[in-house]
Amino acid sequence: MKRVLTGIAAAGVVLGMTVPTAFAATNSSMNMSTMKWKQTSITLDGSSIGFKSFAAPYAGTQTTYMPIYYLNEYLKKMGFSATWNGVSKTWFLNTPARVTPNLSNLSTAGQHGTATIAINGVPVQMITPKFAKDPASHVETTYMPIYFLIKVLQEIGLPVTQSGNWNGTTLSLVQPAATTTSSTSASQSLSNLTVSGQTVGTGSDASPAVGIVNNAVKFSTTVMDANGNPVSTGSIVQFLVSTTDNLTVTDGNGNVLNSATLSAPIVIGNKTYDAYYSAPVGSNGVASLSVTSNASTTNEPLYVVAQLPAETNGNYIRSSAATAEWGLPGTLVLSPLWGTSGNPDELNFSTTSNATQGLIPVVATMLPETGSSTSVAGQEVK
Repeated sequence: MKRVLTGIAAAGVVLGMTVPTAFAATNSSMNMSTMKWKQTSITLDGSSIGFKSFAAPYAGTQTTYMPIYYLNEYLKKMGFSATWNGVSKTWFLNTPARVTPNLSNLSTAGQHGTATIAINGVPVQMITPKFAKDPASHVETTYMPIYFLIKVLQEIGLPVTQSGNWNGTTLSLVQPAATTTSSTSASQSLSNLTVSGQTVGTGSDASPAVGIVNNAVKFSTTVMDANGNPVSTGSIVQFLVSTTDNLTVTDGNGNVLNSATLSAPIVIGNKTYDAYYSAPVGSNGVASLSVTSNASTTNEPLYVVAQLPAETNGNYIRSSAATAEWGLPGTLVLSPLWGTSGNPDELNFSTTSNATQGLIPVVATMLPETGSSTSVAGQEVK
């Protein structure tokens, strides 16, 4: 496909940005011939990208509809996770660890719309987007009113305003400041993770919490003040996980959560964590994560640890860790304990002088047959 890129649009190609592909649901498309297109752009730290937006009424007022694809690309440059799910019609935004959004006053209660905006897995805004072909790529794309885009940017920690950062054609983005920890949050702590819903086990390394495939195992922690009293921060708790393969995850309100990949793996003890889910703290101070695996059996344990998203004196406040797996009734589930506390990814190998140093400790968990009342205790495992 040939096309001429001029002016600010060409700058986007230099920056390595591409036009959207299959970025929207294909229903409710607008008639291209009746749309009032205009050239718009996004700027950040001296770089810019140009694209076409259009004017259309929203709630009786004429406004600019901007394609969220290009905004997503710039959010990713700042460390955010930003994705549009065209099936559920949800715009998922996850903040980096250095930024803590204030979700205390946000709720979709009483709102109306055909799509949802979720911050760190928490639905915060209902909206009715429009779908149209991007003039540059001719691919169906999702467009949202600029007012709501700026409102959401404010909620995820960007210092932008309706009048100061949008002049009708250019949205000027500003890097978010790192979250500063108040004396109140510095005195907070997290309780040990409690694990429920499993068939057997406690959640420790020696006794992993093992559930039946497609059944949820729940991980919960309580945010506490200096006196050990539960507190509702109106914010979130991040649940670090070692894997997201074959998992369906919901928060305490039943909302399905998307994972966010850590910028670098986090090693705690002899466990490595690669991603996290963000769950809201309830009025009782409890944040929880319900995890379901649809694999016939898990190939590796799921390690989970909770943390408050803001650092305190250079360190994160974290809970204890928990270990979980899933399997089919009547089967044996193995939990290999890889590596060492100094290097979780380090494997030892047997030698002629030390034939046992390559042995890996394994915990074997037997799941009872469905409906069986017979204990599996005492059965031989080979």
